[in-house]
Amino acid sequence: MPPGLSEIEAWVLKTEAKLGSTVEPDAQRIFAAYHRVLRCFARDLDDDRDVALSRAAALMLVQELLLQKEGRSGCE
Repeated sequence: MPPGLSEIEAWVLKTEAKLGSTVEPDAQRIFAAYHRVLRCFARDLDDDRDVALSRAAALMLVQELLLQKEGRSGCE
């Protein structure tokens, strides 16, 4: 069964807090780009679940970019 909206939003908030506390400059730059993209989601998407899923997908990309910088991957 797919996750509910509250589960997606909880994961997004937890992940935003974790990534937002990173002090490494590249991480801050990538996370700032994520925040700019959020404005597009808010503007272009009407459904709360679509917004939450888009935020989650963007955060997954942010995480992957940061892991790759360390020579790792979260998708393998």
